[in-house]
Amino acid sequence: MLILLRFFIIVQALASPLGAANLANAKRGAELLTTEGCVQCHQFPGPSSSGALSHFWKQGLTPTRLAGRIWAHGPLMWQNMERAGIAPPSLARNDAFDIIAYFAASGYFEQPGDAKRGALTYAQQGCAKCHAVQGTSTGGSVGPPIAQWSFAGDLVELFHAMWRHAPIMKSALDNRRMIWPSLSGQEMADILAWVRPQMQVSGKAPELAIGDPDKGREFFAMKQCFVCHAGKRTLEDLPYEHTLTELAAVLWNHAPMMMALPPSLNRQELADIVAYLWTTRYFEEPGSVAKGRSLFETKRCAACHSSFATGAGVDFDAAAFIAAMWKHGPDVLTKARGLGIAWPTFANREMADLIAFANSIRRPAVVK
Repeated sequence: MLILLRFFIIVQALASPLGAANLANAKRGAELLTTEGCVQCHQFPGPSSSGALSHFWKQGLTPTRLAGRIWAHGPLMWQNMERAGIAPPSLARNDAFDIIAYFAASGYFEQPGDAKRGALTYAQQGCAKCHAVQGTSTGGSVGPPIAQWSFAGDLVELFHAMWRHAPIMKSALDNRRMIWPSLSGQEMADILAWVRPQMQVSGKAPELAIGDPDKGREFFAMKQCFVCHAGKRTLEDLPYEHTLTELAAVLWNHAPMMMALPPSLNRQELADIVAYLWTTRYFEEPGSVAKGRSLFETKRCAACHSSFATGAGVDFDAAAFIAAMWKHGPDVLTKARGLGIAWPTFANREMADLIAFANSIRRPAVVK
């Protein structure tokens, strides 16, 4: 079990602060999947190929569950790579974040939207009264038609468009004596499924580029978000419903309440805030420390990890575990087999539970 101890020390080394320039970029992630040889065995369709992704949606894929699947699939992948003469990838934590960003941009973490429901919701909520499908704006309170929208596969651009136009839309709705429509995450997904094919840039490749989490935290404080998001409403304690589309719905529903605050944010500032949310593990499902401790024992980790490092530090997350496995996994597997140690696998929420337990050891916390 000394091998597993070394592996978790590696994970700890990778759970270090990220560079401030850019936390994650889906384009870099797509390039990595090609340069590291992943596309030789796997196809990675985008949101337009919804049927090919339905099995992921039905099983509720999240970044931590993605890490669990990569972990479980590791031995088979390395065996196939060895047979094909392909060198296993060596990924840094930033690389793993880029790959996660690609999966997020491509819709792997989203619930499937239904275009028919989306068209119905769009009409019922009164959206068509200001935003036609085709044509041009006629001035006044009429907004740009769907064909002129440009966010396509870039949800950060969608966040920025909603944020930038919210005051104008609020004024237009007030003038028409219309109520601000409240949307659930599923309704937002349905509307987007209907809207995207109507856009002139609907074939645009999925994008997600998020920036500097430290600056994002500064903006979060500067815009007085912490006034409301404190106590039991801190980001970490909010109910888990944190796909990017669900965040779009949250921002939309918050808009009327935030009109009293100075909401001016450019696209990069919003990208930085999304990066800050990501580093708080806002987009990763929460785990149970108690269940993680049980896994730690039943998977035979406890025999070697009793001396796991403690103290304050940056939290573990899905990216750190993915990077550590790809960087050192093949060597760990070879040595583990020599010692007769079975490769542990983690299904469903188990990776989230293990990460929660690992963080509780490094940064002691009350077990919930």
